[in-house]
Amino acid sequence: MSKLLQTARRSSSALCEFIFPAQCCLCGTSLASDTEFNEIVLCCLTCLENFPDAIEHSCSRCGAEVGAYVDTSKGCNYCKSDSFSFASVIAYGTYESELKQFCQLSKRPEHQDVTWLVGERLWQSRRDMLSQLQVDCLVTVPMHWTNRLVRRIHPNETLAKCLSKRLNVPYFRRGLVQRIRTKHQSSLRPSLRRKNIRDAYRASASSKLRAKNILLVDDILTTGATAHACARLLLAAGCAVVHVAVVARGIGR
Repeated sequence: MSKLLQTARRSSSALCEFIFPAQCCLCGTSLASDTEFNEIVLCCLTCLENFPDAIEHSCSRCGAEVGAYVDTSKGCNYCKSDSFSFASVIAYGTYESELKQFCQLSKRPEHQDVTWLVGERLWQSRRDMLSQLQVDCLVTVPMHWTNRLVRRIHPNETLAKCLSKRLNVPYFRRGLVQRIRTKHQSSLRPSLRRKNIRDAYRASASSKLRAKNILLVDDILTTGATAHACARLLLAAGCAVVHVAVVARGIGR
């Protein structure tokens, strides 16, 4: 690229920033040149410093917060009576308060910068755990095409792209598809959630999945019914193991 073109692009970018200054994705503060902010996620440092803390001690099986000395090799009080097809869950925090609000915001197309931010926070707080999984590919819990048409975006895809970039492994968008539109899981009792999504998903028969270690990405995990159904299909399609990464771990309904 010629020096003249590079200079022109820098000048154009600077002009756009001057006319349309970026804003913090959480508080809306203008991120002018004299404001301290994180360039990766366009978030002011004040909001980053006040971002909800990550879970300090969690169950390796379901991602729920537990005490510092609790043995979770066979699960915790939240999951020890459940059977899962996935091997482990890595969660950033508990689905409550501000983190709950951020997860809800991330479902809107105009707030995908918030989705990227929570993805970055998940990576920064769980970098070692995610890296040690040595996954080969990322797959998302999918959205039915009719919901995608209405929402225009799928936050799980934004999260997967963020983690894919950080882990330097590919994201296989068509790894799973939702073939049947279902009721929202959050509207159902835990006992009905597995029944609700029975036969709702389909895994790809692509060789991209065979014998691969998969990281299944979702925004929220509550009962684990959806992640279990997706992991079961991925294993049936030939995957070696499935781990789950979520922003928030919901407790209860």
